[in-house]
Amino acid sequence: MRSGDQNWVSVSRAIKPFSEPGRPPDWFSQKHCASQYSELLETTEAPKRKRGEKGEVVETVEDVIVRRLTAERIEELKKLLRDTQEKYRYVPLGPWSHQSYIRYSTHEIYH
Repeated sequence: MRSGDQNWVSVSRAIKPFSEPGRPPDWFSQKHCASQYSELLETTEAPKRKRGEKGEVVETVEDVIVRRLTAERIEELKKLLRDTQEKYRYVPLGPWSHQSYIRYSTHEIYH
């Protein structure tokens, strides 16, 4: 899939395997993909025109969108990682510390 691809049938088909639980059935419809893309274009500031050696525009609106969404996803994944690490932090208990651990989040004891 190319950046800026507007064949919404292929776009929706390509992103469907990456769905998150709880999305409505029409989330990956052609119409919804097109409206989400239009919304991204409307809410993204046009990039400052940088020129290459031959005068061509180096950065497009699509580039700005990709960079912004990538940065947002990286932050989401970092938070998820921190939350998961906190949830599953183990602390040894007593003389059998190599066998028993307590999980902070639910105080379950494992042997």
